[in-house]
Amino acid sequence: MREMKLLYAACFVICGRETLILQRKHSERDYADLWEIPSGRVKPGESLSDACLREVRERIHCVQVNFATFIRSPLPPVRMSSEHQRLRWVSWTSYGTRLVSPELHGSWKQASAYVNVLTSAKQRKG
Repeated sequence: MREMKLLYAACFVICGRETLILQRKHSERDYADLWEIPSGRVKPGESLSDACLREVRERIHCVQVNFATFIRSPLPPVRMSSEHQRLRWVSWTSYGTRLVSPELHGSWKQASAYVNVLTSAKQRKG
């Protein structure tokens, strides 16, 4: 029997110098009270970028989001999914310290280097 691999997609929603994190409800079976970024399983036949966009739309009901683009200030209006109890915009450079899991904290630091490269390139283009 062939082993089925599950793929997960996760993305940062960045607005200016802040990123969005969501707190799962206490009553959620998995990861109760955990602060996280929009994420979830990739559906069969779905690309990672499409999965990221779908997860953002499902988690915060924000339709004005495109892959690899930055949301400009002011912060967009968002409405949380029923899985979450709170949302916060936190400083991008905080890496979610003391709020997110050590795994997400580490990934955040790695993603930060990539975002800095994109931001620098965008600023040079004008």
